[in-house]
Amino acid sequence: MPMMMQWIAVGLIVAVAGSYVVYVTYRSWFAPPKAGCGGRCGQCHQPRIDSPPPHGRRPLPLA
Repeated sequence: MPMMMQWIAVGLIVAVAGSYVVYVTYRSWFAPPKAGCGGRCGQCHQPRIDSPPPHGRRPLPLA
């Protein structure tokens, strides 16, 4: 591969990586929160309901 083609390929890879970093940074700072974790809906703060262990298995003792 000629040297100029290598520089073009490297430049494209760096440009794509840089644009992805800018995109992710923009979304983390300025995008509105979506439903799910971080949406301040209170769903993440509900207590977890523990299910019984599967039949035939015993949990390990905790130290």
